Amino acid sequence: MLAGFMLFIFTAFFFVIGQHNAAAVQQGRHGELIVVADIINQEVTNAYRVQDDYSRVFELPLTVNGDSYAITINGQSEIALTTANEEYLLFLPANVTALNASGGPTTNIIIGPNRISKTSGKITIRPA
Repeated sequence: MLAGFMLFIFTAFFFVIGQHNAAAVQQGRHGELIVVADIINQEVTNAYRVQDDYSRVFELPLTVNGDSYAITINGQSEIALTTANEEYLLFLPANVTALNASGGPTTNIIIGPNRISKTSGKITIRPA
């Protein structure tokens, strides 16, 4: 009887520790998504505030907490950062058009180096 009770206590203890570790990993992933979103938000804000003919290369991290992720732009003002288990939405301070490497419109922003530009009042992000 005592052995069964001790087994139950140990099992409950390890279950709580496992849950705590899983929550810490998820918080870490969420925190890194916020960092990536802040990079994009700051770059768009800077481009919005300056005059035309602005261009700058910025880098997005290759992984988020060791996991791959994707960035999509919806309707020129909303960015979605997505991992296998989570999505983070960012509403941009200005309209942005994502372009592919050949200059055509796309809904994806690549991971890695990107160029943000402002020409004739329009802000674009494309692979660098």
